[in-house]
Amino acid sequence: MGDKSIFREKNVKKASEVELLDGYIRVNGYASWVMVLGGGLLIAVFLLWAFIGRIDLNIDGAASSDNGRLTCYFNAEDVERMNVGMQVVIEDKEYTIEEIGNSLYYQDQVPNDIRYLNKGCEWYRVIYAESDLEDGTYRASVLTESIRPISFLAGGK
Repeated sequence: MGDKSIFREKNVKKASEVELLDGYIRVNGYASWVMVLGGGLLIAVFLLWAFIGRIDLNIDGAASSDNGRLTCYFNAEDVERMNVGMQVVIEDKEYTIEEIGNSLYYQDQVPNDIRYLNKGCEWYRVIYAESDLEDGTYRASVLTESIRPISFLAGGK
């Protein structure tokens, strides 16, 4: 077996000729490198967002302020995910939930302006908080969960 080569002699002879090297080696231009760098940058930004960013899960509703007392109306099913001590956000201000009502209210039992802000809601429950807002009706939101995108993408919480 001594002198056998794994390469065919004809191919080795062709590859050793200097003039023919361009036929075997393809030189990439700048456009190819820009595309590779752009793709790498896109992947890096996505991974950075996945590990550092947050996805907030909010429940939207409506609130009525009367003499510093905030009465917030939310879909009855959504209130099950809320707890005393969570924050109600109204006009970029946070107010702490002090009490969660147990009673159910049908849509005909709540004020019209609340029904207007909570379109499509049939049954309501209320939560209460203290506020410094002027008397009136406002959009309200409660942050129930904040997760990192990577844990969401990995299938866990």
